[in-house]
Amino acid sequence: MRRIWLCLIIFTVMPTAAFGQATLPFPGLDISGRGRGAAGTQATPPGRGGRGAAAPAATASTKSPSAATGPRDLKYPPLHAVQPPKPVTATLRNGMKLYLVEEHEMPVIGGVVMIRTGAAFDPPERIGLGVIAGLLVRSGGTTLKTGEQVDEALQSLGMTMESNVGETSAAVSFSGLGTDVDASLALLREVLLQPEFRQDRLELVKTQIRNAIAHSNDDLARIGQRELASLIFGKDSPYGWQPDYSSIERVTRLDLKNFHKRYFFPANVMLGLLQKLGLEDLERFGDSEGAFELNAV
Repeated sequence: MRRIWLCLIIFTVMPTAAFGQATLPFPGLDISGRGRGAAGTQATPPGRGGRGAAAPAATASTKSPSAATGPRDLKYPPLHAVQPPKPVTATLRNGMKLYLVEEHEMPVIGGVVMIRTGAAFDPPERIGLGVIAGLLVRSGGTTLKTGEQVDEALQSLGMTMESNVGETSAAVSFSGLGTDVDASLALLREVLLQPEFRQDRLELVKTQIRNAIAHSNDDLARIGQRELASLIFGKDSPYGWQPDYSSIERVTRLDLKNFHKRYFFPANVMLGLLQKLGLEDLERFGDSEGAFELNAV
């Protein structure tokens, strides 16, 4: 048993070059054919036979003195000082914290909404609730639009938007063209305020998670990470437990709506924004359209 757990720990802490490449199912094996000749034989390195063997001898006698200098003799111009943009920070009237970087050179808008919540706060009988909610805030549609209609609205505005819930935080990230900032922020507000968690999308997400559970032992690195977390934190800890079929099945639309109502309120939200409007414009927009008036509790 000691050897087995030791192997699991070693697999967990090995560099991602060995296990982190999902597109290479056999780490360490060159399955693409690179490094081999056209006929499938191993390519001959230069200087080990063939016409390349005499090349080093021929070039060694023709090297100039300047070519023999070492890397310490190379000279580079001084680097320019990095000047990161300084965000404007403010707390809106409804309690939301705002971090704004004005961008006037490029017609873009982008940012991220951070919410203080996470899968660590899932009820023990509904492990996976936070993950499901995080996926459906964006993809589950709103009270005004289906998921497909939200997709079409994003495409018409040249935007992308994703939502997820991690262990101790949730995020809704977005980016796109800044040609219609008001419409972009209005769509962001609708997704944040009025997620509908439609049943068809809920069943789709449950199917995806059940499929992930069924294949949870296919990846050796993930097995090691899972078992190591259980050893360190315990299987009854939010940082060590894992969703199963029964806990996923217990999650309902009502649970998702209660999750949204509990955590999506202004004082629990931070908004980082990159766009061409100033802080005064955002405050006026929030007052006139209610763009950032999230659910109060």
